Amino acid sequence: MSRREELADGLAQVRGRIERACGGGGRAAPAVPRVGVPTWLPAPPVRRLADLQSREEARSYLQDAFRRQLEVSSDANAAPNARIPGDYTVRQAFNVLLSPTEQRAF
Repeated sequence: MSRREELADGLAQVRGRIERACGGGGRAAPAVPRVGVPTWLPAPPVRRLADLQSREEARSYLQDAFRRQLEVSSDANAAPNARIPGDYTVRQAFNVLLSPTEQRAF
């Protein structure tokens, strides 16, 4: 089986689980947002992201996260573009939660 076939099979399995879960919950599968989470993203942020129920909640979460990072940077008197603790996690959340088009508009 090629890698492409493996991925297609995995996606079909995920879609099947979503269909079954939606049927039990009385929701239509197309109405359920799907968010891909890479395996390299640390578990604690994934748990926090899993609690988000809508795009608006995701944007609000990101706005708060960026605001906190700016406050930490300011309090630490960090140089412009210097990395501070939390930057990686916030950047990964940004990449996971928003599509490229939404990222440009954010």
